[in-house]
Amino acid sequence: MINIKIRRIGLIVTALILILSTTTSAQDSSQTDTKDSSDDPLVSLSYVNEVLKPQIIEEVLSSVKSGGTYSGSTYCDITAKSGKMIMLGANCEFIYRGGGAVIITTSPKTGDGVSDMSMGNEYFSGKPLEFGHVYYASDSDAEKYILITGNIAYFTIRGVYEIV
Repeated sequence: MINIKIRRIGLIVTALILILSTTTSAQDSSQTDTKDSSDDPLVSLSYVNEVLKPQIIEEVLSSVKSGGTYSGSTYCDITAKSGKMIMLGANCEFIYRGGGAVIITTSPKTGDGVSDMSMGNEYFSGKPLEFGHVYYASDSDAEKYILITGNIAYFTIRGVYEIV
C-alpha cells in the first residue's frame, strides 16, 4: 500500500515537471519569436557591413603595412623574417623560440644592454640569442634591437616593440 502511494506521488511529480517545462518553453519561444533583429536600436547589420567593417579593415592594413608599434601587457607570439629588426621599447620582455637572431644595441655600457634573465648575463651588439631564454630590455637611453639573421625567428613577447 505504501509502495502504491509512493509510485502515485512520483507520477504526479513527474507530470507536474513535464507540464511546467512545456509551458515555460512555449512562453520562451513566443517571446523570442516576436523580437526581431531590426528592433535593435543600437547598431544594424547593414551599418556594420557598410561603415564599420571597411574602417576596421583599413586600420588593420595600414598598421600592418607600416610595421606598426605594438604594446601589450600579455604575451603574444610573433615571427619575423630575415633582414627585419624588432625595436624593443622600455621594459619589453621576450622569450626566444628559435630561428636566427642577434642583439643590436647603441651602447656598450653596463646597464644599457639586453638582459638574459635565464642566465643573468647582459647582451650587447652581435651576441646571438639562446633558444628558450627570457630576455628583458630595460629603460635606458640606448636603443635595443633584435636583428633577424636566419630565414625566420620566433618570439613570445610582451611590452612595447616595433617590427622595422
